[in-house]
Amino acid sequence: MARLVRSRLYALRGQSLKSASDAKQFRADFLEAIAKEPELGPDANLGLGAYNYYADALSPILKLVRFFLRIPGGERAKGLEQLRVASGKAELLTAEAQFELGRIYGVREGRPAEALPLFETLAERYPGNALYSLSAAFQAEAAGKKELALELARKASEAAAEMDEPCRQRMGEAARGAVARLQPASSSRSRSGL
Repeated sequence: MARLVRSRLYALRGQSLKSASDAKQFRADFLEAIAKEPELGPDANLGLGAYNYYADALSPILKLVRFFLRIPGGERAKGLEQLRVASGKAELLTAEAQFELGRIYGVREGRPAEALPLFETLAERYPGNALYSLSAAFQAEAAGKKELALELARKASEAAAEMDEPCRQRMGEAARGAVARLQPASSSRSRSGL
């Protein structure tokens, strides 16, 4: 799991070669773990599913680099199925799998109606995590459910107020911005004294 997280951090920093190298290694680690302990399969599907999805969704240039570095390819549909299995059957990593699958559905696949229930489940299970409520709010808004989106954004704002800095500040700003955007115009005017 540490290699999976490190691979993600390298990707976020734009360090593609380091990210690919760690991804190759965490894939091998997960496959080895399943070979030794098959009951780890549902949890390992989080890493394997993410690998398969993103390895197939890479830009053509990164796919070329992958070829030269002998990094195994992926398969988008297989990755999504592995993430679905992990989000429903994992024992240790259910929340992480639900979040990753929801993020892929909502951000990469443009399927907010499928992302929304995953984020709603997380927001209900972890009411103190503003990220889950805010993610659910964004997906509800994208799915055309404005009232639900506003309710979830308000919950995110309340949860953010209880978080430690800098999460309180960043999540609070994002949640308050979502609330302001989603509030009906008459309601926001009356609150501002207009």
